Amino acid sequence: MITIFTNQGKQVEIVLESELCSPVDMGERVRAFCHIHGSDHQRSLSISKATGWGRCFNATCEATVLVAEWNRAVAKRLLQFYYRGLTSAALPSYQPPSQASGHRLSVIQPMLLPPPKSIPQWQQDELHALQALDGQMCLALAHSQRARMYLRERGIPLQTALATGVGYLPSTLLNGPEMRKQRGLLRRWADRMLFPLNSPDGKGYIGRWLGLLCKWIGSRRR
Repeated sequence: MITIFTNQGKQVEIVLESELCSPVDMGERVRAFCHIHGSDHQRSLSISKATGWGRCFNATCEATVLVAEWNRAVAKRLLQFYYRGLTSAALPSYQPPSQASGHRLSVIQPMLLPPPKSIPQWQQDELHALQALDGQMCLALAHSQRARMYLRERGIPLQTALATGVGYLPSTLLNGPEMRKQRGLLRRWADRMLFPLNSPDGKGYIGRWLGLLCKWIGSRRR
């Protein structure tokens, strides 16, 4: 983000599309959380896809922004005026068509992901149950011969796996009486290595079943 002031003294924040916080396509406009004042409750930043100009409607911010990729001509002109010699590093080369050609200035439309779909309740329950077992799964990883065999074959040090949140869910952990309610919910994760899966929507897991893999490792060593 680069802050500039126009000849009229107006402050403009030139931002890149990658700096937009969780943008959502709303048709003619894009709504995003304002990374300038750090809003985290509502998407107060509203930007026109046609012009690249936008504004934060939070009363304590009211920032004016220009998304550089969506209006390269104006962004380059502003940068040339205030940061001569740095424009080529800030934006790719852009040659606007001549007025005589009769062509309109091209505007690059944003490539945005659609709003995330709502997560079904059973998946939310599953995720919460796995998160509650995070510590026990890390402990199981450190003490399970099967899990440590997997790490050795993959060349992953145990300390690295533990530091990055990798865990192991042995089926024996689900057989305890205190796990009666979670047993059916987590049955499909039994005997799996669990790797953390992070996204803008939060933390999740992806699993790797060790059953056939460990049989393959054992047969290869014979």
